[in-house]
Amino acid sequence: MLNNNLPPSFSFQIDGDEQSEHTVPAVVLVQILENAQHAFELIGVQVEGREIRSRARITAATSKRFQLVCQLPQAGSYTMPVTIGGAGELFFAELADQAFGIFRGVMESVSARSTAGLVSVLPNERIRRRVLESIKGMAPRAGARWKLNLHDDQDTSFATFDAQTIPFVDETLVPVEQREAARVVTGELKSIDFAERRVTIIYPPTSKELACIYEEAVEDLLYERRRDLIQVTGRVLLDDQDAPK
Repeated sequence: MLNNNLPPSFSFQIDGDEQSEHTVPAVVLVQILENAQHAFELIGVQVEGREIRSRARITAATSKRFQLVCQLPQAGSYTMPVTIGGAGELFFAELADQAFGIFRGVMESVSARSTAGLVSVLPNERIRRRVLESIKGMAPRAGARWKLNLHDDQDTSFATFDAQTIPFVDETLVPVEQREAARVVTGELKSIDFAERRVTIIYPPTSKELACIYEEAVEDLLYERRRDLIQVTGRVLLDDQDAPK
């Protein structure tokens, strides 16, 4: 991995019933790459020694410095090699190596279901929570017929994401004192009130509008995915029919 000024590299390997003749649905590949890119940018902010605030956007320089560059897919199970950074005046091999070291540590900790490992490798809570949200986008959801393996440049696997990954991340994101009362509600995002830190979603089974208070750490994520279905994890008030109100 460390070779003079060459950028570090690793690969995504997607295995499962959904692949056919070493292919993979475009939507799966896109969601993995987009979320991995976002995770690297967030880690890059820490590597650069900067803080990330609730309304702050990741700079174009940081995005380019820690960009993932895809190589040609390899034969076998669907494997996509990538490098971190690349040529140009914004590339610094030392920063790229540091970012990959943190990224690998985070992926290993999630794969091993180790909350302590996560905190150790990524101590900044705000960045850690946002990286975990990105990891949820890289992992298969319940019922998916694929799993994701991450390999280093020596083809050694260092993390596997399967159907148990998202539940672990959700448990990690919800404070310990709230876990027993926590529920997950998925709905269509209707509006965001940035001043009140409140979102309104439409709950499909009842068509009710549900008001949800969010944390600063997820504000950018909400804005970026404002046209997607929103999955809310937290304390939920229920009506007489045990449905969210």
